Amino acid sequence: MNKKLRIAKVNKVEYCPLSISGIEMQHALAYIFELFGVKVDKQNIFVNDYQVTRVQLQNLHECITSQGSEFQKHSNLFDEYLKIANIDKDKFLQVLDELIFRSDQQNPQILISWSDNKNKPIDINDIKSIQFISEVVLSETLASIPADGLSIEEAFKLYVEAMYWGEGPFLYGKRR
Repeated sequence: MNKKLRIAKVNKVEYCPLSISGIEMQHALAYIFELFGVKVDKQNIFVNDYQVTRVQLQNLHECITSQGSEFQKHSNLFDEYLKIANIDKDKFLQVLDELIFRSDQQNPQILISWSDNKNKPIDINDIKSIQFISEVVLSETLASIPADGLSIEEAFKLYVEAMYWGEGPFLYGKRR
């Protein structure tokens, strides 16, 4: 699933595609926000639209740029998350700049919106990619992923396929 990051101007909705995309980047951004205590108004990392305050992003930018004690506490995990997203620190700072300065300057909230430009439903490869970077068991990951665009039968079939991939034949009693 090729996710693209966009921001919306709240008073006048105007989507501005930014220079990053990918589900790995979506998750890395969520993990970095959580790592540095940036509060977002979403219930899990699979939510595509959420808000964050401009001040928090400015503080995060300053924290990373200054590389003070707060940054040093989290630098190893920060670097891991950047590797997951396949970007470096300078690119991440550029993304923060874009979020801060390309969003509606008259609103203290920044709307972050990830879009699936192909508008295709999630598939087994998407689930594998999500689970690879997830810190929870597969069943919890599956419970958090929306099945938008799938019928109930398709969602169930995908669930079974994913569980079989993750748990193998032991899940289905095919022990030898």
